[in-house]
Amino acid sequence: MELIDRDTIRMLKYLAVLEATGISAYDFNRFGEGNPRRGILFGEFDRWIASESWADCFVRIGWAVRDGQTRLRIAQLGRSVLAGVGATSLPEPKEQRLMQVVLTKDDDLAYPKLLSAVLSLGECLLVDPYLKAEQFVEVVGGTKVDRYLIRSRCESEVKSIISTTLAGLPDDERPEVRMSDELHDRLAIPTEGNALGFGLSLNSVGIKTTTLVAYTPEITRMIRETYSEMWERAKVLAPSERNVDARTPDRIRVDG
Repeated sequence: MELIDRDTIRMLKYLAVLEATGISAYDFNRFGEGNPRRGILFGEFDRWIASESWADCFVRIGWAVRDGQTRLRIAQLGRSVLAGVGATSLPEPKEQRLMQVVLTKDDDLAYPKLLSAVLSLGECLLVDPYLKAEQFVEVVGGTKVDRYLIRSRCESEVKSIISTTLAGLPDDERPEVRMSDELHDRLAIPTEGNALGFGLSLNSVGIKTTTLVAYTPEITRMIRETYSEMWERAKVLAPSERNVDARTPDRIRVDG
């Protein structure tokens, strides 16, 4: 009998990757696809905690701690558990300066690694012509991206969900989203420091293999200038509350 199931290990790894910054309990549970804990052990124990969220479960058993009741961080016990199941090749916070990393389709942590790398940049411009609404919500909750540049011809449903998400954020936490027809590359461009490039849109990371690259200062300067001009020409996607459904607080639904 397995003591710890694969999904539990995946969630614990995700928390370890984000050790330096932590993550909100809401976004941590979203990464678990919104499902309640199925249990750490099989059998009756499973049924006993069936209604418990990932975050609450990890805090209760000592694998995670809450930072001021707002953010979740992995506890030392959680790291010890990962070591005990052989998951020892986890990045430490000091290793977040990337030069080139291959994110394979078989790596369960490919997407969290990309989010962690973007988070380490601080405030930045995220350029992704094919960014989906689900990834937008996750990036907003798990990074400090303050500007988004997406393609103008994205689906109307995607625009609507992004717009309603923006409307639901406090004024001082609301990023700006603009649309352009000039986009091709996928980039994260910080105010200071080296830009990151990734070969796939966020919705494909972890499904297909791609490479995450940190550009040199010289190339970053050229990228920053180019996309600053593109940003000025882009059309603003304004917040809108028209499509918010109060009955679905854990996700935004667009009614036809």
